[in-house]
Amino acid sequence: MNEDFLKGKWKELKGNVKATFGKLTDDDLLEVEGNSEAMVGRLQARYGYTREEAESKWNEFVNTVDHKVDQAAAEHHADRAVDHVKDAVDEAKSAVRRALD
Repeated sequence: MNEDFLKGKWKELKGNVKATFGKLTDDDLLEVEGNSEAMVGRLQARYGYTREEAESKWNEFVNTVDHKVDQAAAEHHADRAVDHVKDAVDEAKSAVRRALD
């Protein structure tokens, strides 16, 4: 997940961040505003992680969110494909009915 996407979706993601990293305060989340470097620093401060641990925890979170976004997009595309197939079947049925009449 790139930094711009993260910042753009920050309002939606804050709840997930707070649920995952409960020691972060609302002020922490407000100040971070989707900036990964700032988040790593906050995780170090609140949890006592080393830089590497904080980066690892943050990357794990981002990868999980990224996977969920990918999964939601795939489900959306699959739903649209099913709708298109249903429409094509309906059109084919109508064409057959017209041809038989």
